[in-house]
Amino acid sequence: MKTYLLNHHKYSKESLLLLCKEKISYSNEWEKDLYLFILEWFNDKDYIVGYSSGTTGTPKKMFLSKDKMRLSARRTVEFLNLKSGNTALLSLSAKYIAGKMMIVRSLEYGLDLICIEPSMKSLLSLSEEIKFAALVPYQVSELMDINPVLFQKMEILIIGGAPVNRELESKLKNVSTHCYATYGMTETVSHIALKRLNGASPDKYYKIMKGIKIFQDDRNCLGLIAYDDEKLITNDIVTLHDDNSFEWLGRYDNIINSGGLKFIPEQIEAKIKHLIPSRYIITSKKDNKLGNRLVLVIEASPYSIENLYKQLSKNLSKYEMPKEILFIDKFKETTSGKIIRN
Repeated sequence: MKTYLLNHHKYSKESLLLLCKEKISYSNEWEKDLYLFILEWFNDKDYIVGYSSGTTGTPKKMFLSKDKMRLSARRTVEFLNLKSGNTALLSLSAKYIAGKMMIVRSLEYGLDLICIEPSMKSLLSLSEEIKFAALVPYQVSELMDINPVLFQKMEILIIGGAPVNRELESKLKNVSTHCYATYGMTETVSHIALKRLNGASPDKYYKIMKGIKIFQDDRNCLGLIAYDDEKLITNDIVTLHDDNSFEWLGRYDNIINSGGLKFIPEQIEAKIKHLIPSRYIITSKKDNKLGNRLVLVIEASPYSIENLYKQLSKNLSKYEMPKEILFIDKFKETTSGKIIRN
């Protein structure tokens, strides 16, 4: 009889479902989401309900095939060589695909799922060693700053939900934890590609997992076949380096047409990431002559920008130079910490 591991305890399917039903009524919100998802996973329907991230608009309700989720789980387990009995940390909300898939990988492949509240306080109080964990960049950055020794108790870490910036990537170079940036979305049922960020031979590009095919459309956006023969066209502009790897350049949605020239904001941002210590984005404002003018928005209290303009001019072409620099107290974010640009 198959058994399931949850917080070091073994359960049969019946006893696990009974536990979930009993605890829902008096659990905290995050625990309730966990138990509700486990019940949904074992119900008679062949799909679960999920929601898109909301990066480019209101989150969309989606119906995700359980068979696709099982296949996605298998690809990750095989790619990372995880084994039954390995500990897996759930410190993400079970409301969203990243948290859901940590649960599915554990249920389907016998991982011992260690469940904690998705908060920094709970993460910092974690005492045991973890084989496999998934975190968003904010969690990784805070953990590295506050308790790097605790961070290195995680053997394998996948980082997703938002881009890993240069500062964080630099911090991860010399840690013993095997760190991977992920590429994926709710529509692809979690990640379909991973990029090793540290170790003896870090990856330059994202490597796709087994069984996935990639291509480009006429916009240079990534297309992929991840399940059966279903084609999915994304709005992510990429460069394909071979059949199994690609470089992410930016979002087609974010392209700015200024004076008849098209700019990918993420590419401009990458050129100046060593100049600005806080978060920032390149966006635009309406302009009578240019149609749109480039604007740099920095998440910080206002400061003198004379020296910054000098440094920007050394790193950007005259057409890429922002025509205005603005400051903002706090960017609006998705639940995973990704900046909502619009």
